[in-house]
Amino acid sequence: MWRWFRSEKGTVYFPPNWLSGKSSMDEVVIPRMEIYFRLVRVTINKSLPFLLMYFLTGCSGAFQPPPPYYISWTKPGSSLVDIKKIILECGKYSPSGTYPENGVPSRNEMALGYYCIVNSGFTYLDPFKGGEPNNNSWCRNNPYLPACQPGALIPKPSVEKRLRSNYCRSRLSYGECMVILHDIDGIICPRRNYEKPPLECLP
Repeated sequence: MWRWFRSEKGTVYFPPNWLSGKSSMDEVVIPRMEIYFRLVRVTINKSLPFLLMYFLTGCSGAFQPPPPYYISWTKPGSSLVDIKKIILECGKYSPSGTYPENGVPSRNEMALGYYCIVNSGFTYLDPFKGGEPNNNSWCRNNPYLPACQPGALIPKPSVEKRLRSNYCRSRLSYGECMVILHDIDGIICPRRNYEKPPLECLP
């Protein structure tokens, strides 16, 4: 047990076996500020491994990337292929929600595609809100968009739009893939099986 004594000169006497590093139990005199800093240093050294474990464990899921776009949509009786199809039929570039660097649509175009899917009976499960149903996020957050004005024309799903999308064309033909992706290094297109394209690209 620690026993603290205060002297007339403002110093503190205490058993020094772990603060001073001495093996003797003789009392020594150490200035108060030095005692304070030693206590802080010892506390940090003993607590640091537990703090690191806490933060690494607690934040392990905080930096996970969002799931593919199609995973966040649902409709009773619909399969993942059905969801991928409706996303493409509503004008989205890919079911995963990605876009090429030179083909990022405007916010209004994104909103139109979003409400096209909603109007087809699908529900968006917001991955940033724990999968909470959220079918009006675009207009709630961007009420100024033309797509959010009364009487706005929301596009309807188009099978032709899906089949003619760059996503499907680049998966149905090697030549189309090379042109669309500019795959001059042959990294992507030669590896695709054009005899068995993804189901969302079939009629």
